[in-house]
Amino acid sequence: MNAIQWAHSRSRALTVWDTGVLKLYCVMFGAVVGAYASSFVQRNVSWFVAGVLLLGGYYGYRWFTAQPEQD
Repeated sequence: MNAIQWAHSRSRALTVWDTGVLKLYCVMFGAVVGAYASSFVQRNVSWFVAGVLLLGGYYGYRWFTAQPEQD
């Protein structure tokens, strides 16, 4: 099995909720990286980093442990 087939099978095992977590993770990561100059993000960067770490850890866990649906 090559890497593309492996990634496709892993992505099919994820649920709609997992996709929502990925979207939220990307938004938070983008807020920290892309808008770091904003005073709001600078004041609360620890909360954003904590959210990124928690959501990224959850998504990584789901990526490797989710079982694909049987067709």
